[in-house]
Amino acid sequence: MKTRTLFQLFLGLSCVILLSPSTWAAAPKTGNPGNPGAFNPPADFVPQAGDFAEGSAEGMFMGVAQLRGRVLKPRDGVSSIYLVRVPKGQPQADSYMLGDIIVAVNGNALKDEDPVGEFKKAFERAQNQGGKVAFTRWRKGTTQVVNLEFNGPQVPDLTKGGEPDLSQITWNLGTTGAAGWTWSIPHNTTEGSKQVYISKVNKGSAADGVLKVGDVVIGAFGANFTTDARKEFANALTLAETTEKGGKLLLTVWNDGKTREATVNLKVMGDYSDSTPNDDKSKRIIEDGVAHLLKKGLGGGIQGDVNALGLLATGREDVMPIVRAHAQKIAAEGKNLAFKQAMESWSWGYHNLLLTEYYLATKDESVLPAITEFSTMIAKGQSVNGNWGHSMCIPYWMTDGAIYGICPGYGALNQAGLPCMISMALSTKCGVNNEHITLALNRGGNFFRFYMDRGAVPYGDHEPGVSGHDDNGKSSLTAVMFDLMGDEQAAAYFTKSTIASYQEREGGHTGNYFNMLWGPLGAARGGDAAAAAFMKRIEWFFDLERRDDGSFFYQGKPGMAATRGAENQYVGWDCTGARLLAYCLPLKKLYITGKGRTLKDITGQELANAIDAGSLTAKQYNNLSTQELLAKLGSWSPAARHRAAEALGNKPDNVVPQLLAMLDSPNRYARYGACQGLREAGRQSPEAVDAIFSKGIKSSDQTMKFFAMRSFSSYDKEMGLATAGEKILPELLKVAASADPNDPDGRMKGEFAYYLFYSGNASKVKAVARKGEGVSKVDSDVLVTAVRDLLKVRNGGHRSTVTAVYDKLTEDQLKLLWKDIYQATRELAPADIMFADGVRNAGIQLMARHHAQEGLDTAVWIITNQKGHGIGDRTEFYLKMVTEYGGYAKAKIPELEKIADIFQNGTDKPVNRKADPKLAEMVRAAIKEIQAAPDPSWKMTSIAEYLK
Repeated sequence: MKTRTLFQLFLGLSCVILLSPSTWAAAPKTGNPGNPGAFNPPADFVPQAGDFAEGSAEGMFMGVAQLRGRVLKPRDGVSSIYLVRVPKGQPQADSYMLGDIIVAVNGNALKDEDPVGEFKKAFERAQNQGGKVAFTRWRKGTTQVVNLEFNGPQVPDLTKGGEPDLSQITWNLGTTGAAGWTWSIPHNTTEGSKQVYISKVNKGSAADGVLKVGDVVIGAFGANFTTDARKEFANALTLAETTEKGGKLLLTVWNDGKTREATVNLKVMGDYSDSTPNDDKSKRIIEDGVAHLLKKGLGGGIQGDVNALGLLATGREDVMPIVRAHAQKIAAEGKNLAFKQAMESWSWGYHNLLLTEYYLATKDESVLPAITEFSTMIAKGQSVNGNWGHSMCIPYWMTDGAIYGICPGYGALNQAGLPCMISMALSTKCGVNNEHITLALNRGGNFFRFYMDRGAVPYGDHEPGVSGHDDNGKSSLTAVMFDLMGDEQAAAYFTKSTIASYQEREGGHTGNYFNMLWGPLGAARGGDAAAAAFMKRIEWFFDLERRDDGSFFYQGKPGMAATRGAENQYVGWDCTGARLLAYCLPLKKLYITGKGRTLKDITGQELANAIDAGSLTAKQYNNLSTQELLAKLGSWSPAARHRAAEALGNKPDNVVPQLLAMLDSPNRYARYGACQGLREAGRQSPEAVDAIFSKGIKSSDQTMKFFAMRSFSSYDKEMGLATAGEKILPELLKVAASADPNDPDGRMKGEFAYYLFYSGNASKVKAVARKGEGVSKVDSDVLVTAVRDLLKVRNGGHRSTVTAVYDKLTEDQLKLLWKDIYQATRELAPADIMFADGVRNAGIQLMARHHAQEGLDTAVWIITNQKGHGIGDRTEFYLKMVTEYGGYAKAKIPELEKIADIFQNGTDKPVNRKADPKLAEMVRAAIKEIQAAPDPSWKMTSIAEYLK
């Protein structure tokens, strides 16, 4: 039996689901729109472009791994989803086929408003609460019902015919010299596993001759594994290395139908203490780790810089020659830097971090010129918003007056930007500072401070993360950064978030290298007790990772493929330096390990509260009583409150009265929690809408205002407030358009746009007016003012949401807004450019519908001036808009021919553009189509008079 039987992975959930065998039943043919039989197109029906309600050929994620669909326009009174991508190579994959059309879930016809959301919600509920779900599909003229049962993860028993999946990663089994596979839920956990399959035994290791490939370890020290074999094996390792056990690891091993007891003799390391990493075992780990790096070398890139920092953190003189050589090599590279768009943010941030810590530890002035160069260039490479992308930011060529630029590629990347911020903060301690560094630190501090009290620091220019306490180490990095900058309030919040994240450290986009690196350092900003509390909860992972030569090598996330891939990027990385930083925290030799720490110690009840906030997983919140959940809404932690709120949404109890009372609580966290609770369990209450508006939206507390606005965006239409919130849309728009002295960068204004108009499918958000509902009832002056203001927010994704109202605007309103729509179309938003195309595309489409010359001109202009990332799809879209002008587009053929030449040969103006013959051919094909096109029957218009 193969264990690769994990079929469905749901977005934002903590579990993968197995499906029971599908059963089929023909649906009755009736005329009832609520019955799937109402959908009855020809058997050979294949939708064309005009049949779709949305335009993305990629379709939308439907909550099931590898399943994507496009929403069709309502047909015969039924909304439906056309499948454009389906699961492959997995059991029950035949439940879906390309071209299938899903018309109902659990016997209910899909709703026109959000059919994909209805599909996702039904599957999510079945997974969370257990049970069955059915969906109705149309396939080649036949309508069928597919019944699926959710039985939870199926763990194979390797002693009864089950087989390991050796295409997945295997785990280093501590200092035994062996490696083993355990069952897992990919990306998530090995909880539920009860066996370890031995996949490798190194010759000459402690396990050699004791264990062999094919052995199945089923227990340790006389007890079988019962909950999580990987963690239980790690805990057995920790126990075996104590003085009491004398290095003897006692294992129960099964092979070929026989069970035996085996003893692996390990080196005695001593005991962890309540003050770990301040104990004898940690000191021995440091000694062994140093010996490994001195023997093997530091390596290159980020891991080389981190390994050097790890050695430097020991404070030992014998490590200084190798550290000095590495620092001086980096310093030599830091002369006359130039922006090359080659991942500078990653390399420069860690290079500068090493050099600054090295100088502060040694006062070696030979590296100061490089620190100055790195810090200044990093500062100049910051975006106008205070962050960085993979590379330094490119000139903001689409407008005048901006200082520095916009993030290249697909936008901001905080994982790379935060080390840049930390290194600049350290450069000022080295005496290196100038106006560029000062501006960058202030601007970056403002950007990251926005997330304080609202959630975890996200990937880029995105909303705060409320589903967890950290996001691949970025909250931990932010804790270190704000402590170094002397911002005690922000440092305290992100430090507590890090402490609470001990169960979240194994996750992380592309892998958990940075999550594990920065977690201990972020927790330690709260002092020795905070560091010890955090380390105590993750020491099992480090003991499992540590090898018999003293090294630590990257393990990865549960269930990843054994080879390097998108979510397993750090295969083979030497993590020894990263672990030395953790074990050297008590020494405080570096600023990132606590030297010069300004945040007061987090101890006593405050520390207990931080630990408690991370003690339960989201799923475990469903086991709490209603009263316990209401109490959790008073937590300092946005993630704890969010988990409690979601669990309340799954309860039958109506808690709206209690939540309304909490809006008046003297505890500000309880007031935030009330908003979060009403978002998930507000039951469309009109009283809740009015109370949130008066006590939240109008609050001077910006965090309260944030959670109040967010309360209207629940994905669950029945349990949330999104629909009920429509009645106060005019008042919300007034607030959105009003000036707010507490929001100088317009970040909150952008959040208003998002929660008012977001219509996408990637986030679990159902905005108040996601399709422009209700805007026709809004006073025209209010609507025009709000749209004008919201089209000017910095965030491109937020700007794009506003286009939901475009087709609701009257001719008189458009006359007042054409200038703003045109400007938002021409200018690339400086933030969140990953989602900035929406407002530009919608603007050109709107101008084209009005047959405006400016739409044609802008479409051609953007093809030349667009950013590089995503250029293929974008060029195809704009060429399509150009050809829709028919013969009128012939005047643009000379410009298009120049564009074709640029794509064919490449250019460096107005931005660097590599040669792309396929794009050139795409443009030439459009030229041919235009040459053959007649003039349309309609006349070209212009909006020029409105652009003055």
